[in-house]
Amino acid sequence: MKTQLLPRLLSLLLVIALLTGFAVPVSAAGANGKVTFTQVDNDNVSATLLTEFVENETNAPEYADTDEVRVSIVLEERSTVEAGYSTHNIAKNTEAMAYRAALRERQETVTAAIERKVGEKLDIAWNLTLAANIISANVEYGQIEAIKKVPGVKDVLIETQ
Repeated sequence: MKTQLLPRLLSLLLVIALLTGFAVPVSAAGANGKVTFTQVDNDNVSATLLTEFVENETNAPEYADTDEVRVSIVLEERSTVEAGYSTHNIAKNTEAMAYRAALRERQETVTAAIERKVGEKLDIAWNLTLAANIISANVEYGQIEAIKKVPGVKDVLIETQ
């Protein structure tokens, strides 16, 4: 009998704790059980948050022309997926693989054109041809506008690292 007394007492304490947990929300409703609301005049409420700080804040980081940044150079040709090729068993799809190879060749051509435009070798981090047609490279910030003007380049976006 003594072995069952402790679990029963603990069960009773747990039930009491659960019931007292309901007491706070019930007491918030008041003695009559109704919740009341008070209409507030909108003229008395200030809706000015921190607009003076938000207006002065700029999302674009400040870079010097010689600062190195990682960029995604988006090319004009459609990626393999955008061209309509499925990713399912793509390695066995000779047309899709030929299309990807052609994209890689075009990326090499655009890379060479960029290198001629900026006057130095492009520091390429990676290339994409499947889901997007992108060359990721480290360049000086001041070279971005020149890279955008290279034929075959659709856009140049600074990557967040």
